[in-house]
Amino acid sequence: MNVQDGPFAWPKDIQGHVLGSYFYGYVPSQMVSGLIAERLGAKWVMFVFVSVSTLSMLLTPIAAELGYQAVIVVRIVAGIGSVSL
Repeated sequence: MNVQDGPFAWPKDIQGHVLGSYFYGYVPSQMVSGLIAERLGAKWVMFVFVSVSTLSMLLTPIAAELGYQAVIVVRIVAGIGSVSL
């Protein structure tokens, strides 16, 4: 018996890459965002990065229809936008 959980039947290794791709963008952005905030101010850095994260999350369902590669890209961008100063 083959039960499909949801509309996307991606293998476990692909699912792992999709879930981990958020952190591929998150970790490097933590290092860079502090340096940018020192020069431009935290308010503007937070505004830009949170806007990027929000827009990328809104694009996730569209990316899922295009394929897992698009979801990985969108989640990397969402990770980049998820800074915590």
